Amino acid sequence: MRVDRRVEEDGRNRSVVMFESFTELIDHNREHDHRSAAMNSTFYGAANMKEADAMARRGLPRDGVEAINLAHDHVSHVAGDLIRPVFDEFYDTSGSFVDMGRFVDGTPECMVTYFPTDEPGKSNIVTLIMNISYNCGISADAIKKNGQSMMALVEAIETCGLQAEIWADNHVRGSRGGTKVWARTAVKLKRAGEPFDVGMFMYALTHPSFLRSHIFNAMHNHSSEVRRACGIAHSGSYGMPVHAAQDMDDFPPYSIYIPVISSDSQAGKFVPAVLKQLGLVKADAA
Repeated sequence: MRVDRRVEEDGRNRSVVMFESFTELIDHNREHDHRSAAMNSTFYGAANMKEADAMARRGLPRDGVEAINLAHDHVSHVAGDLIRPVFDEFYDTSGSFVDMGRFVDGTPECMVTYFPTDEPGKSNIVTLIMNISYNCGISADAIKKNGQSMMALVEAIETCGLQAEIWADNHVRGSRGGTKVWARTAVKLKRAGEPFDVGMFMYALTHPSFLRSHIFNAMHNHSSEVRRACGIAHSGSYGMPVHAAQDMDDFPPYSIYIPVISSDSQAGKFVPAVLKQLGLVKADAA
């Protein structure tokens, strides 16, 4: 866990708490329980932190399988518009495959190896930051659809030969006590090149206890001044959500921020826009 407190050039007081993995977050919360006394299953998705811990470790495997199937289906529908990786071929006396034409002709350099073509200024790693600060007016079905759409997006990105890194972000602000502060609590859900734990992924992006139990509990790592300003307390509001991309230097360069949806109708609509932003679909794709 990384905790950082800073004052930006524009005078804003900021506090940042970052977890390098989902496991680091839930292990921390198992050892530091700030929330159980004020929790209930109706709003927080768990009766206490012990129950939230058990759900996090179990994940939602059934929802994960459903999401994988939907992701495969989505990618199959847009496959014709996706831009696939380009490879250069290199001939030598040793390699991965035999070029039968050269072999029959007696050419010594009859073995071929394929290497991905590197594009200057383009990284093979795509970092996606998903804002999970859903308000109480967003339905459970819309949150689930949004999480499934993120999985479909990652499937499409990796089909194109890139690797995806995924973060869940909760960014809030507050001004109680006369001090304006911004507090970010973020968790890396997937490293680039790491296989999907689909049960964990769907739990983190669709179950209310991830935000309202685990993230809220982790927010108690912010300083007392920040907690007071943002209302990070048993009876507090836990801050006013910052919906749009802000202070992106907290994340790797060129990260793509996916703002939280403000209505059910917006669920999953970010996928085509992100693919176009990455240049992974043809210009004339719908």
